[in-house]
Amino acid sequence: MFDTKLYQQVLGLTAPRKVTEVRLDVESTAIHVHVDHPDGCRWACPQCSRELACYDHAPERQWRHLNTFQFQALVHARVPRVEYPEHGVAQVQLPWAEPPGRITLHHPASPCITLLMGRFVIDVTRRADEDVVVGVHGDSVKYNPVSGKTSARTRSDPQVGVIMYKASMKEPDPNLPPRCPRCGADGLPVGPETLRAHLASDAVESLGEPAYWCATDACPVAYFDLFERSVDADAAYGLYWPKDPAGPLCCCHGLTVDDVDADLAETVPSRVRAVVQKAGEPDAACTTKSPDGRPCVARVQRHYMRRKQKS
Repeated sequence: MFDTKLYQQVLGLTAPRKVTEVRLDVESTAIHVHVDHPDGCRWACPQCSRELACYDHAPERQWRHLNTFQFQALVHARVPRVEYPEHGVAQVQLPWAEPPGRITLHHPASPCITLLMGRFVIDVTRRADEDVVVGVHGDSVKYNPVSGKTSARTRSDPQVGVIMYKASMKEPDPNLPPRCPRCGADGLPVGPETLRAHLASDAVESLGEPAYWCATDACPVAYFDLFERSVDADAAYGLYWPKDPAGPLCCCHGLTVDDVDADLAETVPSRVRAVVQKAGEPDAACTTKSPDGRPCVARVQRHYMRRKQKS
């Protein structure tokens, strides 16, 4: 029904990427455009532009594009990742969107207004000829994008100031699991107690709720939120190995990779067993001591078995 070549030109795609399928969903009033590429392609590192072989692919993602008449246009694609020794694993750049974004560069929501009041940050999509009213804990801001006039009132200070910047809208997609904006891996939800134990207060405040832990060993991101704001591992502390090369394998009980090797050399996993036992005790403080807020048992056992297979 739809010409794949038409959407290939609309998205500005060149080899090796191409539109493989265009599907109309009348019930949900959406057009799904699927983009793919052949296996064996080489991709430019987003940091240094050196061409590298594909390391793997992040899970398939979805981007909102310009509407086609009354139908939403949704672009689906799997994003290649490359690994470079100096930069780690990272997603390659896409021709239709910024790496962290969920909308294409041509979507009208790209120009949006960011309103800052005190320590609160809100992204508001620009709608022509309309006033945008935003509530912030009892405070309100009204901005008319056509006239450029802004008014703000608070319960305590009727003259509160508003600073405005243009920014790219990063709207969470409820149909997709939370994924790391750098490597694309699914995130693990973490609570405020975990964040406060491993981040400085300003870093905690830079993330919204809920926040997530990126468990990809080679990814530099430690925590991120649904708006794809992130805090890198080098800005966190108390992380486990290998996210922190100098950290322990188990942050809760101090087990190190050297302890695992010692168990293997002695052919008796006494240290590993002790950690497994302690993790099940009532006083185990995994919520705060472990950067992902979870017991380390599965990770310790997995590392032990891998080392045992190699020895």
